[in-house]
Amino acid sequence: MWPGISAMLLNLEFYLGITFIKGKRSEWISILEAKNRILEDCSHFGIKEPSFPKLEEVEADLSKHEEMWGLFEEFNKSLRDMSNEEWIIFRSKNYRFEEFLASWYERLQSSKQATTVTVRLLQEIERYK
Repeated sequence: MWPGISAMLLNLEFYLGITFIKGKRSEWISILEAKNRILEDCSHFGIKEPSFPKLEEVEADLSKHEEMWGLFEEFNKSLRDMSNEEWIIFRSKNYRFEEFLASWYERLQSSKQATTVTVRLLQEIERYK
């Protein structure tokens, strides 16, 4: 592990956020399966199918949060992979770290909207530039 880089790696608060969203996706899949069973039962018994007006809204919201937290997870996975290299070997290739930060900075700056996660990642990137 490189000196000083561990502070930038996934902290507990963000790890819990990622875990929470993944748990909610699992719950959401169960809800969708129950919805499909209800629709099949209605069809089977010739009953009018109920509408589920909030399902699309919840799906969109969950997807938005998965994308947002997925960015943080992807950033940290890439950073962790890089930090697992021996420092003695990596220090002669520190341009790779600079390129990594620059590419993520550009990616986050060009994102559609600022979120809590993108702002936090931009702050971390600025701190290490």
